[in-house]
Amino acid sequence: MRRASVGLVTAFALLLWPATASAGYYMSKREAESTTRRYLHRTLGYHHTVADCRPQGLKRPKPGYIYHRWVCGWAAGDSYPDPDCLGSSLVRGSRDESQFYWRVLYHEGECQYGWDD
Repeated sequence: MRRASVGLVTAFALLLWPATASAGYYMSKREAESTTRRYLHRTLGYHHTVADCRPQGLKRPKPGYIYHRWVCGWAAGDSYPDPDCLGSSLVRGSRDESQFYWRVLYHEGECQYGWDD
């Protein structure tokens, strides 16, 4: 009898447990920073990149939480340690795990690919 009641409680708890979204929709700080560096390196061709991200609207992430939207400050260039371009971008996860959205919010320096004003 006790085993049956434990099974019912467990089954009920599982029904109330929220469904997890796809892994690409929410990102950890590490994933947001990696996505930013990867975009700067692989898509834009910079050899040296660095990024530091925070959840949009917050100063820092809460421990154990993952977020959908990140603001990432970054530096990129072809020589180390002097970056050619500095900036910040919005990084958003996507329901499609193989995609993400990346938009420049601010930049300065000699940035490539049409960012120069």
